[in-house]
Amino acid sequence: MNIHQMEYFHVLADIGNMTKAAEYLQIAQPALSAALSRMSEELGYPLFVKQGRNIVLSKYGKIFLQHCDKILEEYNTALYEMQEIDMQNKKTLRLGVTGTSFARGYQKQFHEAFPQISISQTLVPSSKIVSTLKNDKDLDFILCSTEVDDPELASMIIEYEPLYLVVSTQHPFATKPSIDLAETKYEKFISFPSDFVSHKVFVDLCRKAGFIPDIVMECYESQIPNLVEDNFGIAMINKAAILSGIYNRGCRVLPIDKPKCQRPIMLLWLKEKKMNAVAKLFHDFIKEHCCKSGRK
Repeated sequence: MNIHQMEYFHVLADIGNMTKAAEYLQIAQPALSAALSRMSEELGYPLFVKQGRNIVLSKYGKIFLQHCDKILEEYNTALYEMQEIDMQNKKTLRLGVTGTSFARGYQKQFHEAFPQISISQTLVPSSKIVSTLKNDKDLDFILCSTEVDDPELASMIIEYEPLYLVVSTQHPFATKPSIDLAETKYEKFISFPSDFVSHKVFVDLCRKAGFIPDIVMECYESQIPNLVEDNFGIAMINKAAILSGIYNRGCRVLPIDKPKCQRPIMLLWLKEKKMNAVAKLFHDFIKEHCCKSGRK
């Protein structure tokens, strides 16, 4: 007798119909019938009896079901505990991110250097960066595009990511090799939602250029390329999104001459939390690569 036969027995006991039980288990009905017949032969007692079109437990089957429940429960508990141990042996770096494109190059390089370590990302709202780091004990770091002023947090600037202006190929700006942001003061803009850090960075840069942007649409990144292509408005987009290729069709990417448009990509962590071995490895890896790039 094996665990699959016991699971078959349990399902048929619950459903009471051989055809429906076979469908539920996704096996052929003859295979299910044969498995249960072998169980009865091995135990020496009939486990089911027919009742009209249905099948019900015999008096022996009712006794066996009680013990079957316990056996399956113990089996599943043991399997879960073994999987837990297996997961502990698999090393994982747990990152919170406020944007999915942050530091992709560094993450790729880290995984190539340490292939035994997997990376798990969790999307964190920009407004909850501090509370998430303080309350989520499993999280090692948060990657974000804004500096956070909190005495309990430590930080490191990984890189400064350039920002570009994206316009439709039908837009008058499309023929320009580059642009000053001040030239766009009368344009209609598409932006990320107002609670996104990218939205704040964009508005601050426009103010630095001497104007408040006319935002006609706030939406998520996946919607922006089509809106720009349709000439609904123009948008300020980060380098990682440009390199992904989503603006290759119907859009023109313009470097911004002035002001200098970029955003800091930050690595944040809780000062008082002792880093585990994987987190320490990632921290030192990023620090070393930032130093080689001239950032400290």
